[in-house]
Amino acid sequence: MLFGLKAPGFKATSAADRYDTAAYETFCREIAREVPQCRYIYIALRNVMNSEHHTFAGILYADGTMYHTRVYDINNVIDCVGVGDAFCGALLYAQSAWTDNQKRVDFSTAASVLKNTISGDYNMVKVSEVEELMARNEKGELER
Repeated sequence: MLFGLKAPGFKATSAADRYDTAAYETFCREIAREVPQCRYIYIALRNVMNSEHHTFAGILYADGTMYHTRVYDINNVIDCVGVGDAFCGALLYAQSAWTDNQKRVDFSTAASVLKNTISGDYNMVKVSEVEELMARNEKGELER
């Protein structure tokens, strides 16, 4: 809103859905043009079907390249308060833990997804739990 740019919509209703990553790349490129000193643009995407069913994905734009996550289908939302904070906290951790931008956005997004299943404001998960979720495919199967 600050720059008069309209963000693309996120309407995924399941993990099988794809979203318009090209539109988000254009959107991020426009933001980067307006704020050239900004090194990282993170975007958390959420669609709410009902109080217990949400979808979630993440975007990171860095150094002229966009990284995006798959769509997570969350059918057991307990409490969505603090999910944005969980995304920001996880991205701060990821920025210091890894140099791989894809892993950074994957970690931030997975941590946010897990927060949806925890009551209260705090994301009380371990790094290993987030990494386990990252290792699962859209059907919830481990892909190691």
